[in-house]
Amino acid sequence: MTLEEQLDIIRKICEEDDTFPPMAYCFVRDSVHKALDNIAKAKRQNLFADDDPPDIKGADLCRFFRDTLINRFGPSAIDVLDTWNIKKTSDFGKIIYKLISVEILGKSENDSIEDFDDVFDFTEEFVMPYKQGTTPGHGLRA
Repeated sequence: MTLEEQLDIIRKICEEDDTFPPMAYCFVRDSVHKALDNIAKAKRQNLFADDDPPDIKGADLCRFFRDTLINRFGPSAIDVLDTWNIKKTSDFGKIIYKLISVEILGKSENDSIEDFDDVFDFTEEFVMPYKQGTTPGHGLRA
């Protein structure tokens, strides 16, 4: 499926259900692809044993999204999420599973939308570090 076809599908999703804007879907889609690219790169560098294939879980994706948002938007990340109507980690799961339902993303039989529930608190991750003067994120590379 081409990028233009994916964008058309995302536009149609948003016309039918305006819970999340197209930018939220594009961010999630792009970030999932980036996370998978990072895993593929690590695998090529033999950071995974052959008998231990890498698998990306919902909680891992949520943490990757968090770090990507912090790297890209800094203290404005929480405002961006608010603009996108993403209020909790389960909203990432809703977006991902909508993208799965239209075959933009795939999943394994071990994946579940519940994997995205309550991974972390947005205020603790996106607001408090800036109020406390600490560096947000947990060292993951987005």
